[in-house]
Amino acid sequence: RGVLEISPAMVVFTHDLIQQQVYEGIPMEERRQLHCDIGIFLASQISLDVRCEDKPMDAAVDQLFLSDVRDNGDNSMDVSPLISFATSQINNAGPEFFSDRTQHTRFARWNLRAGKDAAEHSSFGAALYYYKSGIAFL
Repeated sequence: RGVLEISPAMVVFTHDLIQQQVYEGIPMEERRQLHCDIGIFLASQISLDVRCEDKPMDAAVDQLFLSDVRDNGDNSMDVSPLISFATSQINNAGPEFFSDRTQHTRFARWNLRAGKDAAEHSSFGAALYYYKSGIAFL
């Protein structure tokens, strides 16, 4: 048994400590860029920017728990986990990684959406994390 397990669908480290050591060996700026790239890629797969454009930011904040946040498009799958994964990747890069104010607003909207989805699933700790992260982007 080696360091990696390779299957047709993925490559996995055989132990969490190996993965952690590899991750910690990546320079911080490169890590942040990886998190950014992963988050933006995941978001593009579910059209996250389009899902977040339905209301102005002020209206969305005013109606945090008053509107139905489920937007499954064809209703065939719940995209909440992908929204959370994409947003968490951006949060791992951190607001200081992005200098463009437009990006800050964009990612604040993602966090708002992820927070609403988490609250809808009664995951209030996660909702609070996303709301606080979104505020940090503003």
